[in-house]
Amino acid sequence: MLKVFYSLLFRFFGARPLLYLGDIAITDRWKWLISNCPQTAVHFLDAGCGSGAFSLCLAERNLWVTGISFSKAEISKAMERSTLLKLSNTKFLKADLRELNQMSFEQVFDSAICLETIEHLLDDHALLSSLSDKMRTGGRLYITTPNIDCPPLRGDKLSQTEDGGHVRWGYSFQSLENLLEKCGFQVVHRDELTGVVHQKIINLERLLSPYTPRIILIGLISVLRLFSFCDRSLTRTLGKPFFSIAIVAEKKMDTSKKF
Repeated sequence: MLKVFYSLLFRFFGARPLLYLGDIAITDRWKWLISNCPQTAVHFLDAGCGSGAFSLCLAERNLWVTGISFSKAEISKAMERSTLLKLSNTKFLKADLRELNQMSFEQVFDSAICLETIEHLLDDHALLSSLSDKMRTGGRLYITTPNIDCPPLRGDKLSQTEDGGHVRWGYSFQSLENLLEKCGFQVVHRDELTGVVHQKIINLERLLSPYTPRIILIGLISVLRLFSFCDRSLTRTLGKPFFSIAIVAEKKMDTSKKF
């Protein structure tokens, strides 16, 4: 039933329901991304694309997108959705981001997104360096990751074995900016995403999810989204931490090469 429900939504509304009927943090990331990314037709690399929500929505804006995930099930779902949406400007690859430096592509990417992914990999320096190598000079990386100062959300666990869980709870702006600088990027914009209201909604959704039919849960969360208008202002008023930090970084010219 849920599959039929989504198929009908795709037919009438495109990929956008994927951003607004699930985890509200996904909506926050999309709004931030689309307010900062270029409107021209460029090639995007989606590093850690999951089941393709961001890739598909970017493709609907006439961008060319290559999505990478280590999960065969997620890649299959992304490809199925791309076919359903009749998108010819997407490519989805099952691959390990830890081996990104060994992969070859048909083009150098103009931009890359890495949303809530870096905290799952032990060698974060290698990931960012590989992303830099796959991008043109002046290309922009859009990255979000949990804020180290924010308590984990319900169900989040720390892992030492890269089994899909977090290998670190997050980053501060300073630590992530320092890492980006070492990997050839210059920070041009920073932001904070997902305040206390949205954190409460996510925790409630995770609490109810095992016991509530998905379509009913979607309805409940859709009602709670009406309170989104006060998420940012209330979080700042209370002095509480946002869940994610978000950075736009530009690839710098490599001045170490000799000509």
